[in-house]
Amino acid sequence: MQLIPHVGKLRRACPARPPFSYDQPVTFDGELTRARHLMFAGDDAAARDLVVSLTPRTDGEQLEVLAQLGEVHLENDPESVVAECISQIHDVLAGSIDDEARQRHTPRLRFLEAARAAAVGDHEGAATATEALAAGPRGDAGTSYLLTRARILCAGALCDDDLHARSQPLWEAVLADIDRSGGNDDATDFLLVTGGLGYGRFCVETGRLPDAEPWLRRAGARAHARGWETATARTALERAAAAWTAGDHEATERLAEEALPVLVRHGRADDVARCRLYLGFIRLAVGELAAADEAWAQPAHRRPGG
Repeated sequence: MQLIPHVGKLRRACPARPPFSYDQPVTFDGELTRARHLMFAGDDAAARDLVVSLTPRTDGEQLEVLAQLGEVHLENDPESVVAECISQIHDVLAGSIDDEARQRHTPRLRFLEAARAAAVGDHEGAATATEALAAGPRGDAGTSYLLTRARILCAGALCDDDLHARSQPLWEAVLADIDRSGGNDDATDFLLVTGGLGYGRFCVETGRLPDAEPWLRRAGARAHARGWETATARTALERAAAAWTAGDHEATERLAEEALPVLVRHGRADDVARCRLYLGFIRLAVGELAAADEAWAQPAHRRPGG
């Protein structure tokens, strides 16, 4: 296993938390599943720590670790850790791995390539990787999940760069994917929640408030039912944005204040900054200039132990 030292390097960059205790015997696949559930719930730090604590023994397990480690770092470290994971996956797939395993893991590589490109603003590269993912075999739910998630991330990245018109076909594909899925597992619900949040924000930013509301409520209800408090808070934030656009200052303040402590606790710096932006707008609207400045001046990151 030539790449284990490289995984060790990533592990040192992301020190693990104290080990969890379990009543049942721990298995490699079971731990990966647990990490995936943590990621769906928005606890990326715990998911990351769990993945880097694993010791892969085969090429297949090595690929699983690298793919999941890359996925969990998409938001906070696409240019370093995700790029390293992509490079190592390429190395494993270029080795003596059997064809079945190569075919099974190539879609995860394409997904990471698309997601990383989107995260760094390389929209053409993201589109090329997403098209390659779509052109591959689509026979299993895992590949369909990867394609839908890639489309969500690519569409969201386009909106972040004010390229809303270019994102619309992707959002249409995402909504069709969600309606077609029909499942009720964590992965399906994760796509519903993240897709609904992203599309809802797209609608708010393009002035389509009637289209935004049902998707944001649907995403929020599913996140709440799953106990995913980070996604529930993010839904409240997007509804605050919609309320501000509609001129409902009372709802804007209520929803932003509801979302803020959860987002701070989970270290969602960009979302925290947006919450404080809207709270500052509310203060400004009633003439409280000092309070508005105070809301905008607060740091988005919570200090350790703070």
